Amino acid sequence: MLQFDEYKVKLNNLAPSLKELAQALDLESAERELDMLQAESAADGFWDNLAKAQKVQQRIKNLQDKVDSQNKRQRQWDDLMALCEMGNEFEDESLIPELEEGFAKLEAEIAELEGEEKAIKQGLHSLRGVKEVDAYGEKEPGVYEFSVEGNEGTDLRRPVFALAAQNHWPILSMKNTDLTLEDVFLRLTSDLYDHQETAQPSEILDGKEGA
Repeated sequence: MLQFDEYKVKLNNLAPSLKELAQALDLESAERELDMLQAESAADGFWDNLAKAQKVQQRIKNLQDKVDSQNKRQRQWDDLMALCEMGNEFEDESLIPELEEGFAKLEAEIAELEGEEKAIKQGLHSLRGVKEVDAYGEKEPGVYEFSVEGNEGTDLRRPVFALAAQNHWPILSMKNTDLTLEDVFLRLTSDLYDHQETAQPSEILDGKEGA
């Protein structure tokens, strides 16, 4: 049937974006780290150091959420494609509303994830003195990582903080790889904004908040 064939085309057009998300999330590395941390958490004496154990457990949760979220999106894509095949085989128009709703949700979720990263990258590019910006994807749910290279002698810390504050992109961490700030690593997460919005710029930049 024509409607199911049209949605098969739409799903196939959406597949590259889904694959790019998986690559940006670096799921293979996340799964390897998850296996390692889960093995560590099962070892004798793991809870002897309570503070360290709690950090490991939080990291496990973050990694598991990231892996599960992408796997869920992939399953949704697979289920929708199977729905198209079933609708064509049985010429069952009653499946169309479910197909329409499922595709709209998946498309909107992918567009939102892509849009957040693109908006941040474009904002960083717009700053005076920025030479290059590289995006490393969503490292945790709602957390994006970037590398910003500035022109020689340019201190990007305050412009970057001002941009983040203006757009409600709280900085989870900012790290310099050398004294010239050739690379500035950022983590931005929407769910930490309420905690950090009252901090002064100097507090963030000195590592007193969001470390």
